[in-house]
Amino acid sequence: MNLEFFLVCVVVGVGTYLFRYLPTRIGGRAGARAMSGRLGAFLASVGVASVAALLAASLEPVLAGALTSGRLGVAAAAFAGLVTTFALFRWRNDVALATMAGAAVYGLVFWLVS
Repeated sequence: MNLEFFLVCVVVGVGTYLFRYLPTRIGGRAGARAMSGRLGAFLASVGVASVAALLAASLEPVLAGALTSGRLGVAAAAFAGLVTTFALFRWRNDVALATMAGAAVYGLVFWLVS
């Protein structure tokens, strides 16, 4: 692990902690739900944005390696996981459920094609 990667991990960790901690300090007992307006909308979208950023960062090397080496089964597994995550989030509007189901479908398809 190089220093740049470690520093990025620390900065992201601190930022994530502050996104969770500050709304409870600013909003009182009700936390982020007590906030309205632009700040409340911003804080409500942080969960979805976090999942999208983690997804993009984790899939880019997998897909790049799969497409250059001709292993299309890995790319198919990633695509199935993405479609599942997107469809379930649109249907239920639940980040946790969509993320878990997408990961499960990715793992299942990866296992089947490997």
